[in-house]
Amino acid sequence: MLKRLFFIAVLVLLSAGAGLGLWWKVNQAPWQPQIARATLSEEPLQPYDGPPPWQVSRPAETFAFPIALGEVGPVKPLFAKSVRYPFYCQTEATQGLGQPLVDNQQGLGLPIYDENGAGVDGDREIVGYSQECSYPTKVVYLYQRIGSEGFYPLESANNDIANIQVNGESLPFILRVELGTINRFIYSLITLAGEGDQPSQPNMEHWNNKLVYYFDGGVGIGAVQGKLNYNKISNRMKNPLAQGYAVIASTGTQTSGHYNMALAEDTALRVKKQFTSQYGEPLFTIGVGGSGGALQQLLMDQNNPGALIDGGIVLYAYPDLVTQTTFVFDCELLQYYFDKLGQPEERWADWSLRQAIEGMHGDPQGENRFRLLFRIARFFRGKWPSAPEGASTCTNGWRGLTPLVNNPHFLRNPEFFSEELRQSIQWSFWSDMRYVFGVDQNGNARSPWGNEGVQYGLRALRRGELSPQEFIDLNGRIGSWRPAAELLDERFWFYSSDSDPRKINVYSSHNMTHGGESQFPAQRVTGDRAAARSAYLSGNVFMGRLQMPLLEMRRYREHDFDMHHFAASFAIRARIQRARGNSNNHILWVAKKPYAPVDEAFAIMDTWLSNLRQGNTVAQARPKTLQDTCFSGTGKVLASGPDVWHGEWNQQPPGPCFQHYPVYSTSRIEAGEGWTGDRFQCDFKTVASALTDGTYGDIDMREFQPQLEQIFPKGVCDYQQAIVPDLEALLRGKP
Repeated sequence: MLKRLFFIAVLVLLSAGAGLGLWWKVNQAPWQPQIARATLSEEPLQPYDGPPPWQVSRPAETFAFPIALGEVGPVKPLFAKSVRYPFYCQTEATQGLGQPLVDNQQGLGLPIYDENGAGVDGDREIVGYSQECSYPTKVVYLYQRIGSEGFYPLESANNDIANIQVNGESLPFILRVELGTINRFIYSLITLAGEGDQPSQPNMEHWNNKLVYYFDGGVGIGAVQGKLNYNKISNRMKNPLAQGYAVIASTGTQTSGHYNMALAEDTALRVKKQFTSQYGEPLFTIGVGGSGGALQQLLMDQNNPGALIDGGIVLYAYPDLVTQTTFVFDCELLQYYFDKLGQPEERWADWSLRQAIEGMHGDPQGENRFRLLFRIARFFRGKWPSAPEGASTCTNGWRGLTPLVNNPHFLRNPEFFSEELRQSIQWSFWSDMRYVFGVDQNGNARSPWGNEGVQYGLRALRRGELSPQEFIDLNGRIGSWRPAAELLDERFWFYSSDSDPRKINVYSSHNMTHGGESQFPAQRVTGDRAAARSAYLSGNVFMGRLQMPLLEMRRYREHDFDMHHFAASFAIRARIQRARGNSNNHILWVAKKPYAPVDEAFAIMDTWLSNLRQGNTVAQARPKTLQDTCFSGTGKVLASGPDVWHGEWNQQPPGPCFQHYPVYSTSRIEAGEGWTGDRFQCDFKTVASALTDGTYGDIDMREFQPQLEQIFPKGVCDYQQAIVPDLEALLRGKP
């Protein structure tokens, strides 16, 4: 009894602390400036219908680069069609910068305060507003401190500057960092400072004439400028910088801010233009970045090959964002069925069965990272504060991403905007990309996602791991997500407008078509086909049209339930092979922690691109020693060669690297779709056809035909049909 009372007391304290912190964050801490009014964005309403970006010439630059010190860069993109408002400025949150420039007195955008006033922002005089977030270009200097791995402002140096060896000469490790804004985003140009370098007189004597574009990751849906952490970039790129590479970056190419790939490309090209207009064209440009910073490289090479980067080093890569939504949006639907709807409960407590349906790794001993929210909700409902046992990549890696991307009422940073703005604007990814996906007759952004016809757990049924009755119940009750017009606000406590802790709903089941109730059949939803078509035609789907050399690396993290799932590597490769007929320009290295061969990757990519400059093809230029490889945690080569990653994804016997690092799948693969994973919807075949054409393997499902036809009135998915029949030649043609 005492243990229970102690547990409840601890839970109450944790709940109070977490609740107070969230309330403080969302209801605007006193020092947090907030946008009260904004020019609302006007976007085209029809879905984009082509041509694809690789068939479109980019316009000539209209801005007179370079941006001089003290001046500001362009505000409007050159060719990207979206300028979003409201847009939250974050120059003041970026080290070395301050408030953005005033650009209006109409109350639009972020309030700008008198720099000489006393007190916190709320007590200072407002001198104007900024909705464009421009900041004058400036230069700061960093140095590496002796005995430290990090970089510090040069003005704080006290005879403690570390030295590095450059071409046999010992030099102080000092970096020149140019900062400013381009396309409203903060950019940086980082170089090794030469002797006597001055802000207005750079000394590039140590530049090796090679350039790195640093892409960053995260998940954002627009409306923020982003903070530029150039200290982090300098630390991560320390060795290339010490070797003489220049490194450039922008918050416009970090996906924690947005996933507008046309805007990212437009911004990246201009950041590079700012560099080259001052220092000249590099011999080549290497892209580097992880997660969202990886997929940007794939899409930029596909959509505008050779314009920005000549070779890519990608870490924890996905092929793109939009096709990840197909299986990620399945996650909570499946979890809710497993935890709440499936009977008997003990059957669905079997994590091997869950994994067979979900595809991604699951473990009954895993610790669900949302367990505190579950316990708080049950406690305030007057129930014993228990939490679900076990965890999976869905529960720990992807939970929370579905509402962020899909729900127009859900906002990650509500404290940035007034209540009026929060309630009047659609905040989903689909809405941020409405110029691509279009909007429906009610003004709601279109979405390509749907699950009509999807037979969850089909492969588990074929393998005998799922009984026909369980298969029918799962597919009959799982339901779908409501259309945008019917979605309600999330119930994530103070992160949503409904802050009642009794209503905390981690699954978002109130936004499922069954409303959290057991229904048979629960409604399925078909994605908007025009939106799906626009996703392909706009270049937001990676179709495998890769031309540049690509070295992909990842640490194996499947058993950490990490969202950067290993199956994405084989979706990338399968798409490349489909488009090119081979994957000679794609190399995959996988290692266990702590080994991370980033320096080796730079060295060999440098060689690959140097060889390519001699007139060789990409395949001919690839160093002979560069092969698909798996490493141990200490860097020992476990296996290397062209067949080490053969496996189910390419219908080959498993290669030796899979013995060390097994790959899991996705819910759509387990439902019968292929490993390319680039299908939003499917064409249907009748249930009667499925019963006779081998869809169910050796399982005789004829007695369940009435239930199947009730669940799938339009038929079940026929994955043998083309993705978008009239676009096949255009999208899948060789680059």
